Amino acid sequence: MSSLERQIQDVLETVNAFASHTDSQLVELRKDVGVLKSDVGVLKTDVGVLKANGNSLWSIVNKMSSEMALMRSEMATKTYLDEKIADLRGDLMLIARRGNRKLETVVEALQTEGVLPAKVAERILLMEPFPQR
Repeated sequence: MSSLERQIQDVLETVNAFASHTDSQLVELRKDVGVLKSDVGVLKTDVGVLKANGNSLWSIVNKMSSEMALMRSEMATKTYLDEKIADLRGDLMLIARRGNRKLETVVEALQTEGVLPAKVAERILLMEPFPQR
């Protein structure tokens, strides 16, 4: 074999080795691309599930928001309750004063008739809730 043939043979072997190496790398790349395609498919599915769950969550949040708005509109405010309590307190005071006036009238009538001594009448009239004198 001549030197030219040997050089050609060396070049062919080198090109063949490079082609084999490149071919093995191409096979590896194809495998990696296949795995990536599979992973992307899984990710697409996961994103679809998340999107569906997200829409479901948004509908739940919107429903809760509207229910809270309804509760707020029907809820008694502190000011309203304070006013109602003040009105009730006023009504109770009025009833208590009427009862106290009746008691005063009875005590005075009993004292006038001589059934109740003046000292006892005075002690009764000095009692709570509305002491007299």
